[in-house]
Amino acid sequence: MSKPTRYFTHFTELLPTTSYLAEAAHQSFVQATNLGLGDRFVASSFEAQETLNGVQIVPH
Repeated sequence: MSKPTRYFTHFTELLPTTSYLAEAAHQSFVQATNLGLGDRFVASSFEAQETLNGVQIVPH
């Protein structure tokens, strides 16, 4: 998911629009990838946020 959100955010930079949510989503996927969770798709973003914030969001 990092690649499509990156394309979208770069595209919106060329237009007179904002993409705060897309940028936040992209950064979340980048963090997950940096933590070694990139192959786990969307669920990895929750696990990354748990790791970064020292909390449990979903039961394991």
